[in-house]
Order: sequence, then C-alpha cells, then structure tokens
Amino acid sequence: MATRTRSCVVIAASRVREVVARGRSALRRGADLVEVRLDFLRGLTPPGLDRLAAALGRHGVATFRSPSQGGQRRGRRMEWLRRAAGSGFGFIDCEWATDRGDLSSLRSAARAGRTRLIVSHHFSQPSSIASIRSMLTRCCEAGDIGKVAVATPTVAWALKLLSLARAFARERKKFVLIGVGEHGVITRALAEEIGCEIQYLRPERSEGVAPGQLTLSEWSRIRGRGGKILTGLIGRPVGHSVSVAMQNAAFEATGLRGLYLPFEVKSRREMAALLDEPLVRGVNVTMPFKELVIPLLDRCDAAAVEAGAVNTVAIRRGRKVGYNTDGVGFRRALDSLRLGRVERALIVGAGGAARAVIAQLSRGGAREILVTNRTPSRARRLARRADGRAKAIPLSAVSAGGPFDLVVNCTPMGTQGRPYRELLPLRVFRSGVTLIDLVYNPSVTRTMERAARRGARTMGGLEMLVQQGARSFEIWTGRDAPIRVMRNAARRALREAVG
Repeated sequence: MATRTRSCVVIAASRVREVVARGRSALRRGADLVEVRLDFLRGLTPPGLDRLAAALGRHGVATFRSPSQGGQRRGRRMEWLRRAAGSGFGFIDCEWATDRGDLSSLRSAARAGRTRLIVSHHFSQPSSIASIRSMLTRCCEAGDIGKVAVATPTVAWALKLLSLARAFARERKKFVLIGVGEHGVITRALAEEIGCEIQYLRPERSEGVAPGQLTLSEWSRIRGRGGKILTGLIGRPVGHSVSVAMQNAAFEATGLRGLYLPFEVKSRREMAALLDEPLVRGVNVTMPFKELVIPLLDRCDAAAVEAGAVNTVAIRRGRKVGYNTDGVGFRRALDSLRLGRVERALIVGAGGAARAVIAQLSRGGAREILVTNRTPSRARRLARRADGRAKAIPLSAVSAGGPFDLVVNCTPMGTQGRPYRELLPLRVFRSGVTLIDLVYNPSVTRTMERAARRGARTMGGLEMLVQQGARSFEIWTGRDAPIRVMRNAARRALREAVG
C-alpha cells in the first residue's frame, strides 16, 4: 500500500499562546500535524504543555531538540518528552545520538500514552550514503518512525538521497529522509513519491527553522500522487533569478499541481543526473549550460538548432527535447513596443541570445544587422553562422557604423553584482533609437540610463524573460500561460531582490 505522507507544519515560537494560535490556524488550513518545538518556548510549565496537548491533540508532535542537534536551549529534555507522551500528543520526537540510553523508557511512556515515537538524527555536515543508510536503519528500528535529515551540498547529493529513500520504501519501512538546504528541496518536493511518512513545512515563506522547507500553501497545491509537474531552473548561479516566483505563480493561477525549483549545478554530469530523475518533467537552462546541455538531449527543435543553444527542456516518457524560447520571447517583447519594421539594428554580444535575436530580426525584415562583441572573433563567428543575415564589426567601429534604430544588449554587462564597463559610446544613442537591454536585474541598467539621457527609448530585459518563461510553461503543460500573473510575480520578485 502506498504511503500517505502527512503534512506537518513546524511552529517555532517563544510563547504557548502563540503556538496554540498558529497551530490551530495551520490545522484549519489543511495541515495534518503541527510540530511544537519545545526548545523554543520560554518559561515552559507543565500546565503550558498540557494546554498545547489539549489544543493540538493527536495532531501534535512534541519535539525538544538538544543543542548538538540544532536545539535552542538546554533543559530537562527527558522530563518534558515523557510528560508530552502522556499528555495526549500524537507523536514525540527524540534523538538517537542524545537519547539512546533513554529510548526504552521513552518507548514505554509512548505506549502508555498511545503516542507514536519518532527517532531522529540530524547530520549537520554532509555524510556518506553508507553512514546515512546505517543511521536511518537504526532510527527506524528504535521507533515507530525513523527520521534522518542531512546537510545536502549539491543537487547530485540530493538525487542520491532520493535513491536511498526509494530503497527504504521498497522495504516498507516507516521513515522520513530529508536533504537540508536549498540543494535538498527536491527531496521535500517528492516526499510522497519516495515514501516519506511526514512532510515538514513552514507556515509561510518568511518563517521556518530549516533551510529549504516548502510552505504549507506550496505543499497543499502540489500534494497528491501522480500528475505532479516538477520543473526548475538549471544554472550557476541561480539565486538571482526571478523565474522561480514567476513560474510558481503560473502554476498556482492555472490550478496545476506544479512546482518550479532552483537547481544550481556544478557540472554537466550533475545536470545529466538531474535530467535523468524520472519525476522531473522539464527545466529551464541558463548560463553556463545552454550549449553544454545539447549532447544530453534526444533532439532539439528548429529554434534551438538555429540558435545553437537550449534554454528549455521538456521530458516526456524519458525522452528529452530541447527548445530555445529566446527568439519567441524577444519577438513578443519587441511587438509590445510597436516599433514597426526595424531597418538597422546593432546587436551587442555573441552568445545564444544574440543568435536568437538576429534570427527574429531577420525574419522581421531588418535591412541591416550588425553584431559586435568584446572578442571580435566571436562576433565574426556568429555572423558566419547567421548565413549572411548579420555583419560583424569591432567595437571601435560602432560609432561610424550608425545610425541605428534598434540596439540590443545581449551580454550580461550591467547585471546586479557584476563589474560594470560601458561597451557602447554615447553617440550611438539619440532620439529615435530604441535600446533593449536583456539584463533584467536591475530593472533600469546604467546603459539604459545613459541612453535615456540622450533621448533614446529603452526597455529592460524583464519583459523578454516573462515571455520566454510563458513559452516554456506552455511547452511543459500544454496550457496557455497566465502572462499577466507571471509579469506581476516577476516584478514583485525583482523588487524584493533589490530591497
């Protein structure tokens, strides 16, 4: 029989009254369980513990972490856990490392109180799979449910934890296995599919005691076996991206059981392992993997072949198909400006985005497309690949090559946190010129500011990002993308990112 994974909201508050209020709220919102972190409570008294037990009953999980296992304070841990077992809580959570000598008495107290015993261990540092397997086995044998949480340094490590969990599920053991940290989020997202008994959640995005916890609302949206659409963003780094908020808003707006996660990978091998995970339905791919991903795919669509880069992968029945939505995103963003036909365009950059932009401008009838780059040989190579649709010029010749009616920056120059060096001379910009800067963070780049002072019309890269993401969403789901919702979510996420 398949495991029914219980949802458990973790409440870490300092006062009993607050825990009761927040715990009841979580249960009303659909949580199955509420974990009370007793080590967070100040001035805990027996009547206070009884009040918690009465409020939460069999939906309550009483936990008192020791400092060595991430607890907030020392105290009479055994006394409080034994009392919790007899007070009506549904579960008590003890520690293998700290409580081995007291497990027998705790089991007796739990049985007497008809309370289930969770025996847990937290690895604060990455450990070997053999060590994790051994510890999880001990915890399962010592309690009704064995629980192990382990610091997860890479996505590849999280995938190993998924395999280990599936092995335990086949043995019909009652367990929880969690990869802690941002790289371990996939173990939480797939808790049901890998057979975990309990899913630990934070009440809201701003709260939580363990890095990588999903929120109750996120879990409620994707909960249920079968039909889950697990997607994400592959790149390095990915922490700056607003795509996570944008795509999750799209899944929520359409009512689909989808989740979009950040996957920061360090190598093509790690990327390949992620794409081979059977429950991943699709990904976006960003720098530096847009070209490196191609050999891992079964085929690419015409736009990806033309651009020589992939930014979207859809996985269906094990077949991996690569797409490039840069061109579609650029065309939709350009159309929103209502420029009409572009006569002369200057493209700055020589990567996959530049190739896609050139292809779209060429299809739109641009009379002349010039491409420039800090490395002239790359600009020449791109121009050759464009089959005569573009001509390479050195940066030093840009001023003489004008005037232009459209300038597109396809480089990361100007991105928040990167060193800035202006590539284009001021005389390129004037009234009548439109600058599209594909950088979206910050929303107004220094290049855009310079151009606007000269009278040029400007657009940042956020609209292209939204349109690219919308096309990716359509590829993964077969549904129309809620573009307005995605645009608002992206703007909100960008505002939060810049403070």
